[in-house]
Amino acid sequence: MEHIDDVDAALIAALQHAPRAPVGGLAEVLGASASTVSRRLAGLRGRGVMRVSASVSWSLRRTGHPVFAWISCEPGSVRTVAAALSALPGMQSVFVLAGSADIQCLAHPTQDMDAAALVLDVMPQIAGVARVESTLILATSTRSSEWRAPGLLTEAQTAQLPALRRASEPAAPAGGEGRGPHDLRPIELRVANLLVQDGRMSVNDIAAALEVTRTTARRALEGVLTSGLVRPRVDVEPRFLGFPLGFSASIRSRPSALAELLEELAGNVHARMVAMTAGSSSLVVQGNVRDEAGLRSFISDDLGAHPGITDLSVSVVLQTVKRNWRPISSEGLTEATDLRLPE
Repeated sequence: MEHIDDVDAALIAALQHAPRAPVGGLAEVLGASASTVSRRLAGLRGRGVMRVSASVSWSLRRTGHPVFAWISCEPGSVRTVAAALSALPGMQSVFVLAGSADIQCLAHPTQDMDAAALVLDVMPQIAGVARVESTLILATSTRSSEWRAPGLLTEAQTAQLPALRRASEPAAPAGGEGRGPHDLRPIELRVANLLVQDGRMSVNDIAAALEVTRTTARRALEGVLTSGLVRPRVDVEPRFLGFPLGFSASIRSRPSALAELLEELAGNVHARMVAMTAGSSSLVVQGNVRDEAGLRSFISDDLGAHPGITDLSVSVVLQTVKRNWRPISSEGLTEATDLRLPE
């Protein structure tokens, strides 16, 4: 695997299970020294291979409900259109595809640009855009922040990680988000901003950054993590973990089969995001597999075996231009972008 070795891959996989786990705990799980884990973490981040950030509720970002958009381009203009889309406010992800559309993006309408203006006025005016199709996301059963690369850790290692996560990251109340965006105190919003930049910031780091006591920093951190609005996550291109082939599947199904499909696909190891949509498709699935054989198996076995699916369209990701708000280089490396939330 390019840029990393097996030790790096196992470390990233462990962090996917427990993003804020202490170095000592990670070292024990991986059978390595704490100094080795610390050095590896610094190297992965320094090279832009991996970053630990935080997934933030769209309501906390003060944006409108997210939408998928598929863009068809004039010949020879795909790369320039993708770059222009990536630069738009509220653009979370941009992928270049081989399929019925040239580009797929996930956008959040902002206070200055609602969904109608975005898809009817702004996107069509980008030079090279020939057609825009959009659909509202109604619900998600799996988010990309929850994807964990299979096969990189032993069963024994995987079994140790939930306890590490519970110890390092207080859980949100069961049943969904415990607090609304307006319930967070000003200091908690400042902590949320810090976690978006670095999801592994310690209590000491937060106290120093905000110039408050450790007790105040700890209480604010716990308030943010238990709110359900901010979830630490690992940002890494799946290709580094042995899953280079990305895909996007648009699924039509009988309405009565939607709930079962959402539940089944949420547990599929290859699905990074599963969303119910209001458009020509019932569901959109974004995922990654190891190779063409893996994609064939996902289509024919995982999806083809479900009687509720009536139609299917699959596109392959040729290039990731932006993922989780961060621009991605042609080598798959993430930039150290300022992802500050609105005040």
